[in-house]
Amino acid sequence: MKKLYYATFEKGYEEIVKQYLKKLDRANQVKKMYEGAVLFFAENTKMENTDCFNSLFTVIHNSEKQGVGGINQEMKLILEKKDLKISLPKEIRAIRLVYKKENEKVLIDNALKKAFEVKLAKTSKKQISYFNGEVDFVILAKEDGTILFMRKEYEIMEKTRFSLSASESFFINFLSEPVASEVVLDAFAGAGELVYSRCKNFKKANVIANAETKEDAEALKKLARKLKDNKFSVLSYNFLEDNFPIKFIDKIVTYLPTNFANNGAVYHEFFEKTKSLNVKTMVVVCSKSYDASKYFAGKYEILAEVVTRNYFVYKIKLI
Repeated sequence: MKKLYYATFEKGYEEIVKQYLKKLDRANQVKKMYEGAVLFFAENTKMENTDCFNSLFTVIHNSEKQGVGGINQEMKLILEKKDLKISLPKEIRAIRLVYKKENEKVLIDNALKKAFEVKLAKTSKKQISYFNGEVDFVILAKEDGTILFMRKEYEIMEKTRFSLSASESFFINFLSEPVASEVVLDAFAGAGELVYSRCKNFKKANVIANAETKEDAEALKKLARKLKDNKFSVLSYNFLEDNFPIKFIDKIVTYLPTNFANNGAVYHEFFEKTKSLNVKTMVVVCSKSYDASKYFAGKYEILAEVVTRNYFVYKIKLI
């Protein structure tokens, strides 16, 4: 049975999210795409991967009414129904209702809000809680007038030392079209978010993380041990040097460094090296302050481009 979902992700990945949802299940249908969010129909059994989105909600009611009056009117209509048909996971013990309005603070009818919470509590047989960490039902009013009453499935709140979120790492890897048994290299692995995401979320492959220092290599090895089935291997070489030991690479997925004073020379050498190794497909992330596209022009064809607030992502193919 299809359900209506609302999911959030980093702005810039809208087209990639559409592709992912369609590949996940051709029956999935995008109802509305926003900047950094999507409203879509999908089979609930198909939404098991929690790394692809920052947060995911099941929509229990939506309308195209606008403003606070529209929200109050929708709450009245829902309260008049005898059965809300709402179920909550057993691990959720308490609920509360919160209201979010994009770029604007407004008040909804407090009596209606309390009545709605009481009905939710009775229907789901949960307690009402006003502690900050226990938000399980949300009213969201979008700027186009869409009003969504939603149940939270999950929200990724964990803080890590990664420069990319789990969602960003997921879609960067998805862009490279992972397949089993390929040799994939992260030439500048850094904290390891890209290799960790690839091994956690995609088919088994020979994934290699290359660290610039022995200290980084040790940290990456610890990260690899956290994975259960599909661990990545770790090297500690300068990828640009002739002594780099891996001579056959199917794909490179990496975040190009931005901490070198001579980035131009590094980028030039990187694309010359990948061309000499005959790497057919790459997904490279580079800072907006230092775009790498001019260094692969004439060597690689751009298949896809993602523009976010902080960086570019290019999927490129060897010409």
